[in-house]
Amino acid sequence: MILDLSTVEEGVSLDAPVVIVGGGIAGLILAQRLRKSGTRVLVIESGGLKQSPEADELNRIDQLGDYYQMPTVGRTRGLGGTSSLWGGALLPLQAEDMAPRPHVGLPGWPVERRELQGHIEEIERLFGVQPSAYDRDPVAGTGAPVDDAVFGARFAKWPAFKLRNVATLLGETLERDRDLTVLVNATVTGMAVDRGAGTLESLAVRGPAGRSVTVTGQRFVLAAGAIESTRLLLLLDRQNGGSVFAGGLVPGTGFFDHIGTACAAIEARDPSALNRLAGFRFERDTMRSMRFELQPAAQAAERIGSAYAHVHVAAGIYSGYDALRDMMRAVQARSTFDRKAMLTALRDAPYLLRLAWWRYGLGLLRWPTPARYTLELTAEQLPHEANRIALSDTQDRFGVPMAAIDWRVREQDLAPFRVFRRLFDAFWSRRDLARIGSLHWADFLGDSPAFRKRLGDVLHPGGTTRMGRDRASAVVDRDLRVFAVPNLWICSTSTFPSGASANPTLTLMALALRLGDRLAVDK
Repeated sequence: MILDLSTVEEGVSLDAPVVIVGGGIAGLILAQRLRKSGTRVLVIESGGLKQSPEADELNRIDQLGDYYQMPTVGRTRGLGGTSSLWGGALLPLQAEDMAPRPHVGLPGWPVERRELQGHIEEIERLFGVQPSAYDRDPVAGTGAPVDDAVFGARFAKWPAFKLRNVATLLGETLERDRDLTVLVNATVTGMAVDRGAGTLESLAVRGPAGRSVTVTGQRFVLAAGAIESTRLLLLLDRQNGGSVFAGGLVPGTGFFDHIGTACAAIEARDPSALNRLAGFRFERDTMRSMRFELQPAAQAAERIGSAYAHVHVAAGIYSGYDALRDMMRAVQARSTFDRKAMLTALRDAPYLLRLAWWRYGLGLLRWPTPARYTLELTAEQLPHEANRIALSDTQDRFGVPMAAIDWRVREQDLAPFRVFRRLFDAFWSRRDLARIGSLHWADFLGDSPAFRKRLGDVLHPGGTTRMGRDRASAVVDRDLRVFAVPNLWICSTSTFPSGASANPTLTLMALALRLGDRLAVDK
């Protein structure tokens, strides 16, 4: 059942056994899981039924370090959250990502990869993707490495565009389940703690027109994204005298993202062969994309974190390839088709016919021609205590401090790129891939100041409410419960202790299911 705060009676109190802040990927998947156990749930979403510029204005931050694009480019408020923007790649972390990595000073996660496997399989079923392996199964006939000691190939799974937005995927449940209430246009502006018990008592919630309600519950979950969940924890501490996290790790430190850039141009000698090697392929209705990953043993030998690359293609002009993608993204965002995209698709009908033949005849996505090809390289940024989220002196329209982010690319972040170039050059020759295309590496790779300016975040924030084994070194425990507030949990990538070798979405959803099981047992 969906309610809009603008229609709720002024000053009323809402209550549920479990209150979830955030109606995006983590919040809605967690809510659905809790409903399967019979738990009544209230979800509070800051945006409306769809994303809007007015709601997204609350995403503004104070930039204190290098430019960090994620707050305004990679997140949105509205039912479904950033899943309306999500690229869609599903790829699990490797076991080595979550294990201790002494070569880079990381102690490992308190949760092991094997504990998430069953939940990963559930997520695959939910999004309708094939339950095949992520490495060897799709490799046959592509020329991708399966037996290389330095680089391996893994293939992400991509759901259909119409299923990527969780508000669409779970729409029937959201509309009809009267024991699942989703309150939209509702922004948390205050958090009250019972000083004696140390538990969270209630939330003050306001709408865009100033209407306010009080929300009470037995258990609370912050699932509002890494930045907003961290900001709310810092607000909780400030509004309760700065005593909540006294004696333990204060939220906000150790902020990280993946960092990336286009590192090389690829001069294609055989564009069709390059397309077959590195382009999207299909397993029934599941789209797969290949990436080259630096193997864990090679990472340890070079004393760096993870790094991976994929081939990116761009048409010389706006083409039917781009138009089709934009139309599918409109379906995902639940918005109308752009007129330019529709006209371009009609004009480029010959390409679309070839696209259909490759899709259904060869099981591949045909790239446009002519096109530019680049090697896009992404590396794990290791946690650094000086990278942090804090509360700004600037307030949003509700009078709440905005987030201030001090995020910087440091000299230590450059090493994986230089190592990757050296090793990938040798790999490209060893696998005889020069017959397909030659690599032309960017000049800035050898100049540290210029190099740092070219690197940017790739919208994978984490680390600021990290999970761990004790209050001194972590904000939440292995079950995502806040050490300092026993009836509060964080379901966000901010709990990730490290960035690892894959985008975080699949792991976050698996953790949301795992949390749902624990909250259901604990009721």
